[in-house]
Amino acid sequence: MERSLAAAERLAAGEPEPAVAGAPQDDQEWSPPEHPGVIPPELVDRAASLHAAQQALIGRMRLLQEEAQARLGALRSIPSTTGGKGSVYLDVAG
Repeated sequence: MERSLAAAERLAAGEPEPAVAGAPQDDQEWSPPEHPGVIPPELVDRAASLHAAQQALIGRMRLLQEEAQARLGALRSIPSTTGGKGSVYLDVAG
């Protein structure tokens, strides 16, 4: 799980994801154990740390999503002068 979290953090930072031998493929679906039981005491700190990191990443991904939606909204607000038939350049400097 830590490896997946690190990959998601790199993706959020705009860094390319390196190929990792033996890493799960996108088409492999994970399912939790049916009866996970109690977390062993020696893993409680690790689980809490992983949970906190996941929650922080969720917050960051939500912000990135909002930024992308705002940018897309700005792009969609630009009126089309060509009817969508060709490239359109927007002069933002002048």
